[in-house]
Amino acid sequence: PGIDAFLISYPKSGRTWLRYLLSCYFAHAGKVDFEPDLRSTFRVLPNFDQDEERGLPAFVGKREGLPLIAVSHRPFDPRFFGGRPLIFQVRDPRDVCVSAYFHETRHKQRFNGDISAFIEDEQRGIPAIIAYHNGWAAPVAKGPSVVVSYEEMSDDTASAVTRILEFLGLDVDQAALASAIKRRASTR
Repeated sequence: PGIDAFLISYPKSGRTWLRYLLSCYFAHAGKVDFEPDLRSTFRVLPNFDQDEERGLPAFVGKREGLPLIAVSHRPFDPRFFGGRPLIFQVRDPRDVCVSAYFHETRHKQRFNGDISAFIEDEQRGIPAIIAYHNGWAAPVAKGPSVVVSYEEMSDDTASAVTRILEFLGLDVDQAALASAIKRRASTR
């Protein structure tokens, strides 16, 4: 299927939250036959890969007329992303580092140093975040793109999601938006 837009973010920038919100919105607006949860959300906003359960093959929305928004943490590659509509999500890099540190040390157990060492780590810390965002800076600036921050979503979720939907050229279904925000609030 043709990809209508990409949702791009550096890991630990709040992408799961945004994916879930958009999945709930599109499921309600498109009247799909299931309520997305953290497992089935990939059926509405799949990863940009070929995984049967989480990737492009899992997408069910085309038959419902939903846009295919592929989700990725990949660095910019013009073969995939050049000139394509981009929803670029960002988050304060300090918060990204703290979240990534706990993920790497407690969940994955792939890092043994303290947080100061993690922040300075070329592959995981601030240098990696800077390199990733610098790689995307020109493509995002040249557009078509919309940048939405985790902080903006926290402050005014409805406005942030509305900006994304309008960027996609969609009329905003206020009932579907309210439902998606309510569902997200109930999962916290």
